[in-house]
Amino acid sequence: MSDLLVPVSHLALEIGTPADTLAAQLADQTLIDDIGRVCVDRDTARQLIANHQAAQAAEAERRQAQARDLAAYVAAEHAKIGRGVRSGGFDAVADLIAANEPACGYVSGPRPAQRTPSAAAQVGDYEAASVGTVRVLSPMAALRAKAAQ
Repeated sequence: MSDLLVPVSHLALEIGTPADTLAAQLADQTLIDDIGRVCVDRDTARQLIANHQAAQAAEAERRQAQARDLAAYVAAEHAKIGRGVRSGGFDAVADLIAANEPACGYVSGPRPAQRTPSAAAQVGDYEAASVGTVRVLSPMAALRAKAAQ
């Protein structure tokens, strides 16, 4: 007869429930085998394992559905974000061009007097160079020109 019984402790390991809790849930269906273990018949054990497997499958399906919903939500939220939208309302290049600031390296205006490298060295402005009617400045010279204004 003990071949037809399944110990509750084995079932508890199989379904991940404490043996005492499982034994209490199945109190009316438990039997004591010939060596003193709390057991249930094979049909009850088969039903418990099938219920546990069905619950695991349902949980896996719920998680997959949740992952699909999350992916769809994230895709919808990303679609709302436009391309090239100002981050925090600040676009440095557009603001500098609109304000015609020299910090971007270019200052328009009349052509300055020609300076030789030795004259530039005497003034200490090594970064400046004249090109046509536009004076091209390095970033450091542009910052100094802006500070001088």
